[in-house]
Amino acid sequence: MKDKKHLNEELKELSPWLLSMKEQGDGFKVPADYFQNLQEEVLQKVAQPKTAPEASSATWLDELIERIQTVLQPRYRPAYAFAAMLVLVAAVLLLRNQTNTSAGVEAVVLEDVPSEELFDYINNHLDDFAPEDLLETHQASNEGLSLPELVPAPDESEIEEYLDEIMHDIDVEDIESILKTPMTGMRNEE
Repeated sequence: MKDKKHLNEELKELSPWLLSMKEQGDGFKVPADYFQNLQEEVLQKVAQPKTAPEASSATWLDELIERIQTVLQPRYRPAYAFAAMLVLVAAVLLLRNQTNTSAGVEAVVLEDVPSEELFDYINNHLDDFAPEDLLETHQASNEGLSLPELVPAPDESEIEEYLDEIMHDIDVEDIESILKTPMTGMRNEE
């Protein structure tokens, strides 16, 4: 085994800081009269009257926040991921079952429905249809009937109100572009 002097020299070469730490000692020093006064200090601390801990003045909001923080701890993340996966799988299965059941319903061709039932349905659900669609359907079925015959002619006051609305909405640039474009319908009439 190497002698102590040789080990100190080797330690000095490798790490002078460790050697300086070794020379300082182990670093543990007991204060003067520590053990003589220890018993008295412990007895004084034990003999002191204990004060009651302060009553917790936590509100319901503080308790709620504490519970939320407890639930949101990282150790619960795998459980949350598993629960989310179960919900996703259940949703996919439910949607798949819905599409399968709706695909099993036979399609009804409109031509197979008696016209009396169609008219009854339309009369009972007249409010569900847009007026424009009803007019187009009526025109298509009565090809000789034109739109002016179906809709009453507007009054002059209604026409003036409509023109006033248009005049307020139109820009000067739009008027200029309209005046610059040739009117092909006017040339054919002249």
